[in-house]
Amino acid sequence: MAPHTGQAPPTPSLIVEDDAAERIRLQCMLERLGFEVFTAENGADALALIEGGFSPGLIVSDWQMPQMDGPSLCRRIRQLSGSEQAYFILVTGRTCPSAIEDGLDAGADDFIGKPYRAGELRARVRAGQRELDRRVAARTRTEALANMLADRSASERLLQTDLEAAARLQRRQRPPRLGFVGGIEVGHFSVSAGSLAGDAFGCVALSDHTVGFYLLDVVGHGVSAALNSFALGRVLSSPQAAAELFSVGGRIRPPGEVVGLLNERFQGDDECDQYFTMVYGTIDTASGQGALCQAGHPYPIILRNGATLSEIGHGGYPVGMLPEVRFEDVVFTLGPGERLVIYSDGVPDVADERGQRFGPARLREALLAQPAADVATTLSRLETQLNEWRGSRAWEDDASIMVLARQPETN
Repeated sequence: MAPHTGQAPPTPSLIVEDDAAERIRLQCMLERLGFEVFTAENGADALALIEGGFSPGLIVSDWQMPQMDGPSLCRRIRQLSGSEQAYFILVTGRTCPSAIEDGLDAGADDFIGKPYRAGELRARVRAGQRELDRRVAARTRTEALANMLADRSASERLLQTDLEAAARLQRRQRPPRLGFVGGIEVGHFSVSAGSLAGDAFGCVALSDHTVGFYLLDVVGHGVSAALNSFALGRVLSSPQAAAELFSVGGRIRPPGEVVGLLNERFQGDDECDQYFTMVYGTIDTASGQGALCQAGHPYPIILRNGATLSEIGHGGYPVGMLPEVRFEDVVFTLGPGERLVIYSDGVPDVADERGQRFGPARLREALLAQPAADVATTLSRLETQLNEWRGSRAWEDDASIMVLARQPETN
C-alpha cells in the first residue's frame, strides 16, 4: 500500500473525528499526502463502514468520541479479518503513561498528542506508510513460498486463508505437547516472548518407516516474523510438502537438499530481512538411522541410554541469509529408548534476575540429571528449571524445545 504516484491507486484511509472542523483539517492534510480519504463522525459509524466491506490501510482516530471511543474502535478492528493489519494512529490530549498503555493494549500503532503541528502529523503518517509497505512485503514473501510448495490453484488459496488467520491462531492455538508420529514419540515445550512467536516445529511421516522433523526460529519479533514462522510451519507439515519438497520422484530428499531449496526461495531483502535458523532431519523408525541439517541453529543433542549425551551438527548458515550456500548433512543413530533434543536459542539465552544466561552447559546438565525420565517428565522438568531460573524476569525471546524418542525394545 502506498500513496498515489500516478501509477497505482492511492492508499484508502479513514479519519474518525467528531469535530467537523478538525475532521476537515485532517482530510485536507491526508489528501495532500496522496491518500484516498473517507471520514466518520464516531467509532460506531467507522466500525459499521469497515464491517460493510471498506478496508482502509491507514486509520487516524480521535480518542474521545460519543457512542464509541478510539481505543474501543481499535480493539474491534483488530478482531476483524481483513482489517486487522490497518495502521492505527490515535489522536489524543491524554499523554500520561497509563493512557498510552491503554491505547497500546487496544492495538494502536502510534499516537499524536493534541495540539499537534501539521509537520508532526505528516511525519507520523509517513512512518505508518512505511510500516504498511513492510507488511505488504511480508505477505508477498510468504505467497512466494506458497508458490514453490503448492499447486497454484487450490494450495495458494488454502495458504492465503491460513495466513490471514495466523496472528489470531498463534495466540490461542498450540499443538499437543505429546504424541506419536510413525512410532516416534514427539513432545515439545514452547513459550513466546510476546503475543506472537517466531518459532515453529513439527514432525511428519514421509513413508511407512521414515519420519521427518524440523524446528525453526525466524529472526526478529512481531507481525512479520510471526507470519513467516506460522506459514513455514503450516507448509512444512502439509501433504504438499511431503510430496513436493521432502521427496522427488519417489526418493526422499536428504535434509541438506531440502534446506537448500528453502534457502533459494527465501532470500532476504532490504525491506523485509526475515531469514531463519533451523534443524531439519529424517529418522528411519525401523533402524534408528537418521540424518539432519543444522542451518545456523543451536546444536542438537542425543541423550543415549539416559547416561551420556553428544552434540551433533556442523553449525551452518541461516536459511535466507546468503545465496548459493551449501548445506551439509550429519548422520546419526538413535537407539531404542534414546532421545534427540532440538531447541531454539531462546532456551540457553534465558536470563535470571541478574542477567546471567541459563547457557548450554546447564541445559546438558538438566538432561543428564533425569536419565530415566520419559518425554513428558523430561519436558516438564526442563520447563520448571527454566521458569525457576528466570524468576520474575520476563521471557526476552521465544524458547522452544522438541524431544523425539525412539521406543525401547520390549522383551
